[in-house]
Amino acid sequence: MTDHSSSNARDNNVISSDKKSVFWDRVPLHPVFFVIYPLLFLVAHNGLSFWDGVPLLSVICIFVALLFGLLLYLFLRNVGHAALILSFWIILFFWTVPLCDFLRMNLPIRIGRSTPFYLLFAYPIGTFFFWRLKSDFRFTTRLLNSISSVLVILVFGHMGLNAISSAKVDQTVTQRQDQASTSQHSAAVRGMKELPDIYFMISDGYAGQYALEKIHRFDNTPFLSELEKRGFQIVKCSSSNYRETKLTPTSVLNMNYIDRMLTQEELKVKEPFQVKRIVYPYLLENELIQYLRPLGYRFVFLMNSFWKLNANVKNKPEFVISSTNNGEFLSLFYDSTLLCAVRQLNFYQELQRQETLTTLELLKNMPETYGSAPFLAYVHVFPPLAPYSFKADGSEQRFYWNSGLTPKAESEMYLEQLQYINNEWLKAIDSILSQSKREPIIVLISDHGSRLTTEYSHLYGKPEKEALTFYNNLISIRLPNGIRLDDADEMMTVNIFRMILNAVFDENYPMLEPRYWGERGRDKVRDITQEIRPVFEELAVPSPDNLQYEK
Repeated sequence: MTDHSSSNARDNNVISSDKKSVFWDRVPLHPVFFVIYPLLFLVAHNGLSFWDGVPLLSVICIFVALLFGLLLYLFLRNVGHAALILSFWIILFFWTVPLCDFLRMNLPIRIGRSTPFYLLFAYPIGTFFFWRLKSDFRFTTRLLNSISSVLVILVFGHMGLNAISSAKVDQTVTQRQDQASTSQHSAAVRGMKELPDIYFMISDGYAGQYALEKIHRFDNTPFLSELEKRGFQIVKCSSSNYRETKLTPTSVLNMNYIDRMLTQEELKVKEPFQVKRIVYPYLLENELIQYLRPLGYRFVFLMNSFWKLNANVKNKPEFVISSTNNGEFLSLFYDSTLLCAVRQLNFYQELQRQETLTTLELLKNMPETYGSAPFLAYVHVFPPLAPYSFKADGSEQRFYWNSGLTPKAESEMYLEQLQYINNEWLKAIDSILSQSKREPIIVLISDHGSRLTTEYSHLYGKPEKEALTFYNNLISIRLPNGIRLDDADEMMTVNIFRMILNAVFDENYPMLEPRYWGERGRDKVRDITQEIRPVFEELAVPSPDNLQYEK
């Protein structure tokens, strides 16, 4: 009796196992998994929120894939065969552009930006090859089901690790908030009856005066003169200490170098997205905020899609979040799939154009919106850096974001967009000055140089070319009540608020010695001060202006 029962149990297990095997061999789930995996991959490897457009886009992509799969099945009358071709199409759609980017970075041969367009020919060639295959496709279904399911499991695990890391970031932000009350202020600050609003405005990749003259052959004097008429001091020999957006604002607001702020464990991290996650709490809970919070300041973050504001900060009463059109995930989806080969659907360019317009409009009305109490405003716009969405008159610039541009053509688009943002900055500044209840502090800078070279760039030695291309930036400062900064002809970004707090709040911060970080091979962040500093020391020496400008 016992043997009979045991035999039945074994038979049932065998039957159950056979059913699972039949299901895994004959039901092709891999097209759905191959759709889900790259979408989750974008989320996991870019530090994004799963709810930032991912569910809806996943449903749309799966629906489109199943529709194509149905059409293939009606033609081939074999579900395994149809699913194989469909998975080939999906893989090609999602991974052609990342593959080209990988080859472009790691192969000595030139892989152009338009290469994904030519790889569209792989669709008919590969489809013909798989169409001619003769098989029952059970093995391929089982193999692809297994591979695709493992990929999805791995990416979910990566997202789980990111969630744990995000929780640590929230904890770090909270710890820095708890330390804020320890800030000390001078007697002059404690006796001030009216505290100024502070505007910290970043124009991404805005080249400095020397770089515009020597590399881009552009005379920016009219704009700088207009700033001076409005009470700004222009730093002629200005420089950023970093060449990356995620590092410069963090360094400026903390009035310190990044390597002096992070732990040794944090300094070892190399992955770009992980570096952004590490410096994130230092941007949101920086030394300047800790200094200003006890004085009753509020903090307005007018962010573009580069940074994400977590719920921990959003729930703090002293923080005000002004949202712009934020669609980082959709931008990445467009830019990393074969949709980027469809030149008429330049989603990323249009997204950033609308985001810039929204940001500038919110900035112009900020005194009326938030001016009931003193505030620090952090504002970041992309122009003049790519994507090149604006002509000089503000009309739409139409071109394909991923298309190859000659250095001269890209420089011309860059300068068109620079002239546009010049006009917009002046309008915003005029609006701020006319509406403000308190005379404000306005800091208008760029996070790094243009990072562009033209046919003129070969005229200069490598250190000078690198210094002007990556580090020579815009620094302009307006202080209230006619206060002027001493020794402001030369300034680095790290010392900006040290000088301002000394001049306006009667503090006594020492100036930091010049240091510069750049890329050398696989070393993403390395001290290259000995190479860059002599260039700016030489530029600081007055010399006659004998440059000729192109009209």
